[in-house]
Amino acid sequence: MGQKRIIAASVALVVLVALLAVALGVNQLVSVRQSRAIVSHSRDVIEATQNVENLMLSAEGGLRAFLLNRDPRFRSGYQNAVARLPPAIDRIRRMVADNPDQIRRMDALRRLSVERMRTMDRYFQL
Repeated sequence: MGQKRIIAASVALVVLVALLAVALGVNQLVSVRQSRAIVSHSRDVIEATQNVENLMLSAEGGLRAFLLNRDPRFRSGYQNAVARLPPAIDRIRRMVADNPDQIRRMDALRRLSVERMRTMDRYFQL
């Protein structure tokens, strides 16, 4: 009878170890998926931020080209960038909606970009 108990205990131990290994594997898989989602989100935010930077640079480039050449055709590039800028900032704001510090930064960026666009508009009006 003692040998049957040893065999049963050994089988139970093997099953317990197998279940533990499966549980740890599933936990690791979930952790990897969560990490990938965070990295993907971070990349999306970086790309959206680079888009905002490019729009600002396009607007400023259009202004400089206009001031150098006095050709109204350069104003269209500026106007296109200015029209696309607020939605681009709003997109980032939605992407970081779970982070109050980032929301404040996006609100500040919006205020500063509007102020900068007003300044550039004055140059076009001169």
